[in-house]
Amino acid sequence: AQVIVLDVTCGSGAFMHNIEDARKLARLMVDIGDNVGRRTIAVITDMDEPLGNTVGNAMEVIEAVETLKGRGSRDVLDVCLELGAWMIAGIEADMADTGKVADRQMLEQLHDKAYERLETTIKDGSALDKFREWITAQNGNSAVIDDYSLFPSSKYIYDVKADRTGYIRYTRADEAGMASMVLGGGRAKKDDAVNPAVGVEICAKTGDYVHQGDVIARIHSDDEQMTAESEKRLKNAFVIEDNEVERNMLIKEIVF
Repeated sequence: AQVIVLDVTCGSGAFMHNIEDARKLARLMVDIGDNVGRRTIAVITDMDEPLGNTVGNAMEVIEAVETLKGRGSRDVLDVCLELGAWMIAGIEADMADTGKVADRQMLEQLHDKAYERLETTIKDGSALDKFREWITAQNGNSAVIDDYSLFPSSKYIYDVKADRTGYIRYTRADEAGMASMVLGGGRAKKDDAVNPAVGVEICAKTGDYVHQGDVIARIHSDDEQMTAESEKRLKNAFVIEDNEVERNMLIKEIVF
């Protein structure tokens, strides 16, 4: 590839927990790419809370399909559009054979135009059609796009409710991932089996106002005993505060 776009996540659910370390990593990776003749762009994105509304294999695929249908999580769509737009901008700038320093303004202009074009592919359905083509080309069953019952689903769904009224603030996004892992949605060891049916559905995000008793998450489980452990890990991921909580900035920085 002549153009590389990197998603460098930053926050409690990422390897880089603060913006300074994320910026250093992004700069290092961009410099490595540039030094071997590859136009490289790093997008630093927020990972202080789960991206989207699901943490789990089949659930995340369904959410991705919903995003292609224009009905998915806005934060998932925004990250996809941002990364895709920079990829297109990088390719078009590379084809124009412009210098790295001189073309920053042009790259930004190309990005904005590409972002609009990508949004159009969601609205007119062509992005979803292309995904359907990909599945068929790999001998998959594209019927899953229209029939989610073809995906594996869990035996149990357990509602996690707010224990008080206030504003949600995610402080440990990694714990949301662990809440899915203990159900079998991820591996603790490399030889662990992964259960694609289980996971966690996030019903309230940072900045949302909830009342005591509101459903703030759902645990999709095949093992009732592990549901309690999953709920414990999930409740470690966030706090509910009295004062209004500012929503996270999703796209933090672009590093050329």
